[in-house]
Amino acid sequence: MDWLYFMIIVGVSYTLVLIPFYYDINNKSDRMVASLPISRKEIVIYKYLGVFVYLFISIVYVGIYLWIINKIGLVNVDYFNLSMIKKIIPYFFIKYEYNVAY
Repeated sequence: MDWLYFMIIVGVSYTLVLIPFYYDINNKSDRMVASLPISRKEIVIYKYLGVFVYLFISIVYVGIYLWIINKIGLVNVDYFNLSMIKKIIPYFFIKYEYNVAY
């Protein structure tokens, strides 16, 4: 059952990361970015910082969601802890790097 919550966090954070990339490709924002006084290196850094922010948001969101489920008494959720978050971070970044590269 703990893998279910693991995949919920990975799925939510992965979706949050893909949405801005989807809009970048569809709206051809590279033309707008080329006109700004910002370098490509800074853009890449901000996108990676965005990945951290999205991962944090998804952990908080799923944590609140699981806390509510636990308080209502539907399911006893004791799988969501710091060790699960430590497992999620490397998996998420490996998955993110693979999909961005290909």
